[in-house]
Amino acid sequence: MSQLDYEKEDVSVSKIAIYSLLPVIFLVVSILGVHYFLKRAQFKTSLFVNKANTGEVTNLEINAKRQLRSYVKKDNGNYTIPIDRAIGIYIQE
Repeated sequence: MSQLDYEKEDVSVSKIAIYSLLPVIFLVVSILGVHYFLKRAQFKTSLFVNKANTGEVTNLEINAKRQLRSYVKKDNGNYTIPIDRAIGIYIQE
């Protein structure tokens, strides 16, 4: 009868634990890093938005609404018409 080979030592539990925990630690650190980055970017954006002059923003909105509701003849002979009127013409066609 031939001699059967078998493992002479046990599996290293510490190596399995280390190799199992490393991806988990990497994942947690990555998630925290992305969370911190996004929170910081959002904070910087909110600072930028808060610096805008609210009166200036209101004036821009008023001018944009006025343009959407007015008839204007351009230099090249084209006209701009109010958006509601344009939708009505489009629906009729």
